[in-house]
Amino acid sequence: MIKGQVVAGDFSKVVMRVKSNQEVELGELVVIDGKNERFILQVYDLIYGSQISQQNLEMVAGMNLEESNFNIMDESLRNYQLAFLKPVLNIADKSKTCKKLPDFFSKVRVVTKEDLAFITKPQNPLYLGHLRSGSKEMDFEIFLAGKDVLSHHVLIPASTGKGKSLDENEEVLIKLDGNFSIKPIGEIVTNPIFRDSKLEVMSMNPRNYSVDFKEVTNFVRHKAPSCMYWVTTESGREVMVTKDHNLYVLRDGDLKLLKTQDISNQDYVPLPLKINHQGNITSLNLFELLKNQKEIYVLPNEDIFRKLKPKGECLKILAKYFTRPSQKYNDLIVRKNKIRMTFLFQLLKEELSYDELKSVILSDYHSKEKLTAIYSLSEEFLQLLGYYIAEGYCLNDNSFRISCSEKAGQSLLNKIFSKLDLHCFWIRKEGKNADVGVSSSIFTKILKELNVGRVSGDKRLPNLFMGLSNHNLAILLRTYFEGDGGVDIVKTLKKRNFMISTTTKSKRLASDLCFALYRFGIFSRCKKMWKRSTNTNHLGGWYYRIKISGKSNIITFLSEIGFQFSRKNSVLKDKLEYKENTNVDLIPMNTNLFKLKRLETGLSQVQFAQKLNCSSSMISAIEIGRRRPSRNLFNHILSTFNNFNELRYLTNFRWDRVKEIKRVKYNKKYVYDLTVKDNKTFLAGHGGVFVHNSNLMSCVLWEILNHNYAGMLVLDPHDEYYGRTGLGLKDHPNKERVCYYTTSNPPPGARSLKINLSKLKPEHFQGAISLSDPQRQCLYAYHRKFKDNWILAILEEKMIEGVSFHEDTISVVKRKLISLLNLEVENGQIYCQGIFDHIAGENTTSEICRELEQGKVVIIDTSLFSGSIEILVGSLITNEIFDKYKYYKKTGILEDKPVISVVLEEAPRVLGKKVLEQGSNIFDTLAREGRKFKVGLIAITQLPSEIPKNILANMNTKIILGIEMNSERQAVIESSPQDLSQDNRNIASLDKGEALVTSTFTKFAVPVKIPLFKELVHNNKNKEKFNQKIDGNIFS
Repeated sequence: MIKGQVVAGDFSKVVMRVKSNQEVELGELVVIDGKNERFILQVYDLIYGSQISQQNLEMVAGMNLEESNFNIMDESLRNYQLAFLKPVLNIADKSKTCKKLPDFFSKVRVVTKEDLAFITKPQNPLYLGHLRSGSKEMDFEIFLAGKDVLSHHVLIPASTGKGKSLDENEEVLIKLDGNFSIKPIGEIVTNPIFRDSKLEVMSMNPRNYSVDFKEVTNFVRHKAPSCMYWVTTESGREVMVTKDHNLYVLRDGDLKLLKTQDISNQDYVPLPLKINHQGNITSLNLFELLKNQKEIYVLPNEDIFRKLKPKGECLKILAKYFTRPSQKYNDLIVRKNKIRMTFLFQLLKEELSYDELKSVILSDYHSKEKLTAIYSLSEEFLQLLGYYIAEGYCLNDNSFRISCSEKAGQSLLNKIFSKLDLHCFWIRKEGKNADVGVSSSIFTKILKELNVGRVSGDKRLPNLFMGLSNHNLAILLRTYFEGDGGVDIVKTLKKRNFMISTTTKSKRLASDLCFALYRFGIFSRCKKMWKRSTNTNHLGGWYYRIKISGKSNIITFLSEIGFQFSRKNSVLKDKLEYKENTNVDLIPMNTNLFKLKRLETGLSQVQFAQKLNCSSSMISAIEIGRRRPSRNLFNHILSTFNNFNELRYLTNFRWDRVKEIKRVKYNKKYVYDLTVKDNKTFLAGHGGVFVHNSNLMSCVLWEILNHNYAGMLVLDPHDEYYGRTGLGLKDHPNKERVCYYTTSNPPPGARSLKINLSKLKPEHFQGAISLSDPQRQCLYAYHRKFKDNWILAILEEKMIEGVSFHEDTISVVKRKLISLLNLEVENGQIYCQGIFDHIAGENTTSEICRELEQGKVVIIDTSLFSGSIEILVGSLITNEIFDKYKYYKKTGILEDKPVISVVLEEAPRVLGKKVLEQGSNIFDTLAREGRKFKVGLIAITQLPSEIPKNILANMNTKIILGIEMNSERQAVIESSPQDLSQDNRNIASLDKGEALVTSTFTKFAVPVKIPLFKELVHNNKNKEKFNQKIDGNIFS
């Protein structure tokens, strides 16, 4: 099939005119047939071409838009696409590097399987996936020379890793079974309900700057560090994260992925403009909601009787609670007496259906209140919730009160209680009705289970509020703001601006309100403030004030939500004729880039401003950095000047400036994270902030288990590869070659990880902890003197004859060792509480090395380790296996040994420039010398630019996944074995499962489609499948 024809270019840029009925994609492989040879080329860029001038094109477009179907020339001949191609290979008798151009006007066709017949399968194959041409997956399997590739190091840019986690209480917006809610990340990670379901979170796509819900693919729990970081924005949003957690921020007009510790108060974080999703919850299942409440009773009916267990089983259950179980059974069956719901749950043999629950009646002990188990979320019920959250409180489990002194509110509450059939009574203060009390056991318990709080400090919106429709959520918010909100007048110079505000003592309620207002596209600000409560004698406390300002936000509030009564609405409606304050919503773009774009238009500041109907002083202020363009002005610029279109993505978000990054001490045991499909970001924290967070490695490890040429040491910070809770390497037909070490409840066949302190040497600590020169010298001195017992000697503070250290040096070293190794010293006794022990674990590292030499995959579960412990364990094992292989080379038996490869996630932790400035470590040594001894690294990182260039260059194979940041792409491109200088856009456009493999063992950079791990397992149950096809390894 002909794709096009060569029309221009040079050796590095062959220009092809695309045939009118053909589609061409970035990364697509194409072929040009010569006389006795063929050229394989790859598309690296696409542009429009036309024989018609730009003015005429614009005229044709205008006529088409206004008059429709207007053409002045043959469209398929005059207008076309041009594809830029780079030569890949020249194939004659054998494949070789391309060193000449194809003929002018050569026809360009699609690549076929026959064109790739020169590709042969190696002796030690490593299957990666299928050849990819653009986004099309070809029926052509790609194998690398596994033995050579693994010994010469592999870099995998883009992956999740250790150290990027949040505090357990940071809340995340989730979608489960079509319902939306907000849950703490700690609960999400630890609750099996979420882990075993298809859970989705709101996520930002950093490639196309869209916001949508994406599936959570992994639930992560790490051992917590000793300190965390509070990131707070100008609008009051905040999130607590580890120092290495990545966040997307706008810096100098560019979206960058930075570690928390590298963020400054000059950066802006992206926030969604609106949560464009609403739920469809219209009723409460009280049977499920109140199942743990002991004082709720059920009136039996025929549906319940049919679902009861046999009489004998029922009697056994009732005998646990009653001395006369037969009488209780007869009371239920014969007299049809009510029964406690907690008992009924145990008597049912199967759950009642939704339709059956519609006829089930619940009551209190006295049978004064009766509600159907499926309870409709009526307008009155939602209004009651709104009033209660604003001004209500619970005295006990059977009653609640609401403060309301306004007659309109009292009248509405009376109507609500009448409609809901609730008995109420008014409490008078100073001769006036002030509080209304409600005695209702069931309703009080409903409030409790909806988690709306008992007093002001623990108030929240009901846990189902994100599952409500916008209509029902507006009813809830309307009565809340009527009860606890107001209209404020802010005077600035001669202007009077208006805002809507509400103040609450509950931080969680403030966060809920921010999320709820997002549903309507309303941007709110949250300010923490110290104040006295107006209705108590308390001296004061911290409160949270939610503010809605800006004319557009206020108009949206009035039209979508509003206050319950006309008085407050009227105050605002009559005052909205003022000009909007443009400082409420600004676009923080790069000022130099703005000026450059303005100069491209050929207009002066005055002319540019005239086109926009704004002042030239405004344009001048933007270009010198004194002002930022408002959203309205920036949208006007985009619609007026086409050369600004590449900056349109800035309007997809609201930009919130970072106010403070505060380091705080942290004493919790664990921190938590989520791995998110495709985007790796999710909305979390107080008010909602996007935070960032391997299928490929799972596939690689699965494939290696089909062969015996390599042993793999895998440090697994997410406990994902073995498959303890799902599909994993334990399910491989050769699972006996998988060795799994863990500290947490080892499953059958796994090993408990314990390592003896005597196995540790001073060099193992390099990269794991920071040591000064005197502290490092202290370690080596004690090791020389006391050999295997050197750590115990330091802990016992034994002296070394003839050697003296400052007592502070020894005490600091001792303290660091105790902290790192999780030891305690008490009354001269040493107690080991972690993975290190002074008695057990004598042979652990030797067993691991033996298993690696047998070509097995050894997985070390480091999910509960701190980063330092993970590096220490990895360093210990890697040192031992590397020393063994150096000995084997010296004695001439290395050739008989399998290749060893160490899988290291978040490689900059040990290979980063800053780390190596403090001294070399075993992983740095491997990167430089490992290939000579058949020991290699697989380094996984999101930030390859942090690794020194000489080490990147030593990574002879790079499996490049989608990399969002240009600086990171450049670091990989500059260190690749093949010339990828023209592949920047190609790499940026890589989608899920797409990779570009560049290696000294391939003749060109190979585009690959990597299979999903689940699909690979399903399709490769028989390992002989790989030997039944002739597919490819691309090497010389």
